[in-house]
Amino acid sequence: MIDLTDKKWKEFEGGYKIPYDASVPLKKLEQASTHAIRRMFK
Repeated sequence: MIDLTDKKWKEFEGGYKIPYDASVPLKKLEQASTHAIRRMFK
């Protein structure tokens, strides 16, 4: 997987060929997952 800080994310296209940086929601998902895992093991 491409590192979420890689500038390539800004070059991808979403639906209808509109530029879409998927790293933004993926970073949020990663943070939420990490937070949820920490809460489970407290």
